[in-house]
Amino acid sequence: MLNLQQKQLAIEEAKKISAMILNDKTDMDKARYFFMAFANYVAKTSPKSDVFTTANLHNINILECENTEEVRRAMKQALEQMLVHVVDVATNELEYAKVYTTGDLATFFGVSVQTINNWINQGRIQPVEKSGRFKQVRISEHAIYTSSRGERMTIKDVVAMYEEEKKKHVIREATPMEAYKELVDSILFFETKYGGEYYKTLGVKSDLSTEEARDAQEWRYLLRKVAREDPDEFTTV
Repeated sequence: MLNLQQKQLAIEEAKKISAMILNDKTDMDKARYFFMAFANYVAKTSPKSDVFTTANLHNINILECENTEEVRRAMKQALEQMLVHVVDVATNELEYAKVYTTGDLATFFGVSVQTINNWINQGRIQPVEKSGRFKQVRISEHAIYTSSRGERMTIKDVVAMYEEEKKKHVIREATPMEAYKELVDSILFFETKYGGEYYKTLGVKSDLSTEEARDAQEWRYLLRKVAREDPDEFTTV
């Protein structure tokens, strides 16, 4: 990792780069597309960053504005802010970041561990580290969670929201019916993924890949769990 002096030098260099890229000889028509692609990357990887607000980027339509100099100034200012942001994020002491298990995340989100595993398999929580003999899953607080509506936030933000709700005493245990529904939804996920029921798909397949073997184990667990539950017990008159 860089020390503070090296980090400051990197930030100063980042500020110079925007001026080098967006000079008087730059083809602004092509530069606009590069700029928007880079801006989209920063937005996706740092969904909670205020870099765009700081740069006043929303005050101008980069792709449609016909005033070249106005566009150049706006892009230069925003690019400088984004490059500084990238350097800042890259030089943070990430090795000291908190790391969570799937069980921890299940608590924070208020869902089952199976649902968390489903989200990981769907790529909705990234990146995820698997280490140790049994490939235990570890998720950094800097990992990104993507909701079903496409909204993004870091796990750190999710934990903060959980802690805030906990202070308000509004967090409760899932009801038996809610827990049962989570099990059923998890089974339906695997049935959709493999195109049928377990005993007609992975259950009869002999040569399983690593991913299939892991899914098969979890799928069997879910089926056993559901078999022990009686949904009629959850209904109320």
